[in-house]
Amino acid sequence: MRHARADYDRIQDPAGIIGEDEPVFLLRAKDQLAAGLVRQWSRELWRLAALEPPGLRQEEMLATARAVWAHAERMEEWGRQHGTKVPDTPIEQLAQDMAESVAGVELEEDAARARRLAVVGQLTPMQLAELQATEREMRRKEQQAQMEEVSRRRGVPPQLPPEPAAQQALEEGKDSGRAAE
Repeated sequence: MRHARADYDRIQDPAGIIGEDEPVFLLRAKDQLAAGLVRQWSRELWRLAALEPPGLRQEEMLATARAVWAHAERMEEWGRQHGTKVPDTPIEQLAQDMAESVAGVELEEDAARARRLAVVGQLTPMQLAELQATEREMRRKEQQAQMEEVSRRRGVPPQLPPEPAAQQALEEGKDSGRAAE
């Protein structure tokens, strides 16, 4: 198991179910964001289950979503009883993460690292603008993939919105065509 934080490396999987090089992310009830993030994960699983045809797989997904939601409730209750804190990652760990970055690392991983650095104020305005553009592109691609999946399941061609640059060029072409008339 590869944790996002080196100080969590002592937490391992003695049964060997999780791959040795598989990245994992640990959320603690002490983290103010954890319960909400776990609920969001549950919502996303619920949404995916809704795309499944009725049957055992869908029922299992919905049961898991309910169990995860209940776990988020337990996390929140624990936080009320014991207190929570703003999530943190030691700055040394962030520096190590960036040093380990190699060519071919997934776009999402780079964006996540950049977001963490933005939080501690170590990105220039230009780098932050690039990060925001990258995240917009990632969201657009994710939405496109979701639309294609829904369309595939329904057997109809996807109705994708045009990319912003293509839309602008299309509109400019219409305007120049009107001017020529």
